Amino acid sequence: MHDLLRKGCMRMAHEENFLYVKSRYLRIFPEEASFRRHLSIHDDASNSCSEDDIKLRRFPEEILQLVNLRYIAIACHAKVPPSIAVLWNLQTLIVEDPLGIACKLPMKIWNMLQLRHLKFSRVGFYFSSLARRLENLLTLSMIDNLDYNHIIIRTPNLNKLGIHYNPDSSHSLDHFVHLQKLETLKILFDSPANSTFNHISLPSNLKKITLEGGRIDWKNMRIFGSLPNLEVLKLHDFAFLGQRVVTK
Repeated sequence: MHDLLRKGCMRMAHEENFLYVKSRYLRIFPEEASFRRHLSIHDDASNSCSEDDIKLRRFPEEILQLVNLRYIAIACHAKVPPSIAVLWNLQTLIVEDPLGIACKLPMKIWNMLQLRHLKFSRVGFYFSSLARRLENLLTLSMIDNLDYNHIIIRTPNLNKLGIHYNPDSSHSLDHFVHLQKLETLKILFDSPANSTFNHISLPSNLKKITLEGGRIDWKNMRIFGSLPNLEVLKLHDFAFLGQRVVTK
């Protein structure tokens, strides 16, 4: 029953010019897709033998012809091409690398002013004095170890932020205190991070924090006890070490 309902919804979305579905169960020609606002690439698409299938071993540049797209979610290991900027109306870009290998977004990503959500397995950025502010960007993850001050200047309205962090780097986490709209923060540490939490400053409006790795001493838990709006604290895979929890 569920499968029948799903197929019916896909067909209706196709007929209403709302959704382009790439699937071996629903044949739609690429030229038809240029009128859609959303793209859904099903995992069965890569199993089809048709020569027009999108191969997800690379970033499928074919989708850049769908100039009205607002949402893209794919799984592949590849660079995002500078030509992504032709999707002037894109609001959400999700790229999951099964191997978790970091990629760098092109400079032109800073010209995509409609972006609201950028989610990657691990991603870095190119910066220049010409990079514009993404005032509409609400979600950014998981960004690689870099100068976070550049991020804060150009994404002042972030609500959700996820980072990979190397405590041995010269980049400080104290800049995050200036993200006054930040409510969700996730940090994956590449190595032990005790020194990082000795003098860290976090925005008071944080509601959810997730930490992984780091092996931080329990005495540094007091930083979270000082956050008045914190509702959820998730600690994964040796986030903290010690026998006594100190929250004040």
